[in-house]
Amino acid sequence: YGGEDAGSIRVGWQLQNGNFIITIHDNGRSFDPNDVPKPTLPNNSDDAAPPNIDEVKVGGLGIHFMEQLMDEVTFAFDGKAGNTLTMMKKK
Repeated sequence: YGGEDAGSIRVGWQLQNGNFIITIHDNGRSFDPNDVPKPTLPNNSDDAAPPNIDEVKVGGLGIHFMEQLMDEVTFAFDGKAGNTLTMMKKK
């Protein structure tokens, strides 16, 4: 929330056609995950990857883990309605 102490986050879930869907919504400033650089992780095909996890730079790991663990991850941004993150794990 950019330093603001007031604000709310709504978290919900549902089962839809056997798929587990999690929705997280807030009214903080908009966030575009495309602006976050992809993490350079050890043991991937990138020659610039650090040799161990202790050397991984901060940033981008949360998005990386969501994309690796869930089948679908979508972000929706609206200056008035807020931000919505939806994640789906298919059955």
